[in-house]
Amino acid sequence: PPVEAYTYDRHDMNVSNPAERVKLNAAKAEVESVTRHLRAAGVTNPYEQWNSMVRNTRRDIYRRKVQSGTPGLKKIVSEGDSWHLYPVLISEIIDQLNFDPRLAIFSTDGAGDTLDGMWAERLESNKGFQKAISMERPSHFLVNGGGNDLLQAKPGADGQMIGNLFFHLKPYQAGMSAADLIAPSIETEYAAVEAKLRSMITTALGFPSLRKVVFHGYDYPFPMNDLW
Repeated sequence: PPVEAYTYDRHDMNVSNPAERVKLNAAKAEVESVTRHLRAAGVTNPYEQWNSMVRNTRRDIYRRKVQSGTPGLKKIVSEGDSWHLYPVLISEIIDQLNFDPRLAIFSTDGAGDTLDGMWAERLESNKGFQKAISMERPSHFLVNGGGNDLLQAKPGADGQMIGNLFFHLKPYQAGMSAADLIAPSIETEYAAVEAKLRSMITTALGFPSLRKVVFHGYDYPFPMNDLW
C-alpha cells in the first residue's frame, strides 16, 4: 500500500502500544482491495490486516531469494514485535536485513505483538514461529519481544489507558530515588517475560536445522512526554 494510505495519530492515547496509532485510510483503492481480500480470508482486525500485508510481501521476497540459488544463502525465521515489523512508517530491522541478498528471512513478526501472543500463535501457518521453523528448516532464529508485555497500556480506574509500569510505582515522596519508586510487584512480570522467552528459545533449539538463536532486547527507556 502507498505511504499516503497511512497516518500516525500521536494524540490517540486510547491504545495499548504506540504501533496501534498507525491509521489506515481504506478509501485508497489499493488498500481497499487488499483489506477486502483479507476479510474474505478471515482477518477482521484492521491492525492485523496491516501485519498480514507486510508478512505476505516478505514471503514473496523470501521465496525469490530461496529460489535464486545464491551461494551461502542463510535461511532465517524471525519472530518479534514492532522492532521487526512496523508497517510502512519505519524501515526496521527486518527491512534492513532484507537488503542483504545472502539472507532469506521468513517473517512471522507482528507490530504490537507480545510474547504471550507469539507463544499462542506458534503453530499458526501465517504467524507461528514454530510452524515456520519446522517447514523452512532455517539455520538461524532471530527473536525479540517482551517490551509490549511489560509496557502495554491497560485501562485505569477511570477507563483511560495507562502504561502498565505505572501500576508498579509507589506514590512519590520527597527524597525518593528512581529505584525507590519501583514496587516489588514488577518482579513477577519480569519473571513471566523471561519464562516465555526461554520456552520460545528452547522450542526453537529443538529443531535439528537450527544452529543459532539471536535475541535482542531494549536499552534503558527515557521519557518522551508519552505513555511509553
